[in-house]
Amino acid sequence: MIDCRNRRPRRAGGRLLAAAAAHFLCVLLVALAARAAVAAPPAGTIWAPSFAAEFAGAALPDGWSPLDRPGGALDSARAVGNVVAGDGGVRLVARLVEAGGWHWTTALLRAPALRQASGYVEAEIRIAGATGLGSRFALVGVAPSGAETPAGKTAVGGVAIGIQAQYPDTLVMTLRGVASPVMQRIRTRGIDLSAGFHRYGIEFAPNERGSTTITWYFDDLRVGSADCAACAEPMSPEFSTSVSINAKVAGPATVALDGKSMDVAALRAYRPKDPAGGEAGMAAGNTGSDRDMARRDAALLPAGSASLK
Repeated sequence: MIDCRNRRPRRAGGRLLAAAAAHFLCVLLVALAARAAVAAPPAGTIWAPSFAAEFAGAALPDGWSPLDRPGGALDSARAVGNVVAGDGGVRLVARLVEAGGWHWTTALLRAPALRQASGYVEAEIRIAGATGLGSRFALVGVAPSGAETPAGKTAVGGVAIGIQAQYPDTLVMTLRGVASPVMQRIRTRGIDLSAGFHRYGIEFAPNERGSTTITWYFDDLRVGSADCAACAEPMSPEFSTSVSINAKVAGPATVALDGKSMDVAALRAYRPKDPAGGEAGMAAGNTGSDRDMARRDAALLPAGSASLK
């Protein structure tokens, strides 16, 4: 335990400077310890690490690729050059370009070879401190290994489970590519999502009804859940940013956004295991029903938690 209570300067002269330096070092160690802490996956299931990626290096980890993509109905297109590695994390930069029919370019980063059909995946993310940008962490359905498109590229399935952050304090949980799409929007109370890194997690596991329960997490707090009958396919992680034509989605995109970014420090994935070493189902009672939302609200009551509304 790091204790800074007796590290404040008390006397003048050299001892004052020494005490001030000691106090500064102690505060720095506390900050670094908090930043380096690794959260465990949700309780109630026995987990085994399956894959991980640290984005601190000057190059992207193996298996991760930035992609160019047209904007479609968005006001931005994804550009490979907007994914910038190094300086403690990978940056998905937004740029004001006014070219090619779009006003902005944003970024898309995928790792299609990293895939699993159930488990928990968590990313450490800091969003841009400006309105207009949707910052999204998602698990996307990937066709079975070996399935290729005519162009030789990995085939991507239609299901996508996402959690999107919007400056300054909004989370949007989505389930797309299914018969009944899901969108759950909540606001954090008193938390600026751009002020530091937060943990965004997605749990997906089979349930007793023969479908898959999706559960979204923010800094260890359950913030949403849904049932998905079409989510048994392998899922692969992706990060993306976008600027919407509709300013009501994430606020207006102004010149203040130009050059700002969604930053990703790390990603960690786990698979469920039972004590005998086989695949495990979800914990008893974790069914993804409507009462899960009541449990979410109850979990947010303790002092210091990120109460949401």
